[in-house]
Amino acid sequence: FSDTCRPQRLPIVSYGKTIDFSGVDRCELPVDAVVYRAGTAHRLTAPFPNPTDRQARIQILAPRSSPLPKVQILDYTGGAVGHGSSEATVTDDVSTLTTFILDTRHLMPGMYAVTVTDAVGLRHSLPLHVVR
Repeated sequence: FSDTCRPQRLPIVSYGKTIDFSGVDRCELPVDAVVYRAGTAHRLTAPFPNPTDRQARIQILAPRSSPLPKVQILDYTGGAVGHGSSEATVTDDVSTLTTFILDTRHLMPGMYAVTVTDAVGLRHSLPLHVVR
């Protein structure tokens, strides 16, 4: 990394339990991330920012050969009210890191669930708080 104090994203892979990173870096920029394991192959971040008023992002690290998972926003009844659209993908020899944008501008304030479903139907859900 260059020696600057601008925000940078760093993908982190977790093998095992959820990892919670938080604090302040040397430039006093907030550091906050939660990494989840979804199934045996996927790793994903919690939606950020959370709460959100316009859009949130979620990043998913998966084996290179895996198809993109389905990312949805569900309301409290379990009905789909939005979906994630792929913004950027970075691939190396082993894995693919995909950033999904979650547009929340059309949603009423409240709690929602972001679900990530892989090709075999394994699903992981994370909370998303929409504010105005």
